[in-house]
Amino acid sequence: MPLTAADSPDDRRATRARWARRLVWALVLGLGLAVLSWYRSPSFMLHLADRLWSCW
Repeated sequence: MPLTAADSPDDRRATRARWARRLVWALVLGLGLAVLSWYRSPSFMLHLADRLWSCW
């Protein structure tokens, strides 16, 4: 089976890099949404602030 241009190692590497970049962006977006959802919960933020200030 002959190799085509789509099967070249450079193309596969570029495809992997694109997927890795998409995965990183998805994780960043998910983390950002999680932080925003925590800010919508005042009791959680108060609990977090109390824990933070209890360290000092």
